[in-house]
Amino acid sequence: MKKIFLSTIFLYFLSSIKLTSLEAQKAIEIESRPDGGFTNRISGTWNCGEFGSLVLSQDGNKVSGTYDFNGGTLSGIIVKNKIVGSWSESITNDSGSFEFELQILRKSPDPTNLKGRYNQKKNRNWRDGWDCFR
Repeated sequence: MKKIFLSTIFLYFLSSIKLTSLEAQKAIEIESRPDGGFTNRISGTWNCGEFGSLVLSQDGNKVSGTYDFNGGTLSGIIVKNKIVGSWSESITNDSGSFEFELQILRKSPDPTNLKGRYNQKKNRNWRDGWDCFR
């Protein structure tokens, strides 16, 4: 009888350790999801592939920045997990709107990726592919 009692206590102890560990893992996963309360800190340099480097500055929910491609600038605001705003390029004299979805694709409290789309003032059809990472 003593053996059964001790075995039961030991198994309970092991299961509580396992639960605590699983709960801790779930908390980390929740923190790293875009809708799970991550930070919106996006200031800094982002690599945007063919668009070159994008340097963003943030003041509260307002965002401004410059990018290499055609002397580009942008400004916008952060709304939930997106940056929305307008862009313009000094070399081509082109402009339009953009949207970046803030994403976390690796463990971090800050966004690691921007999944972007844009349109041009003369052609309002949205185009995907303005994607950036840091």
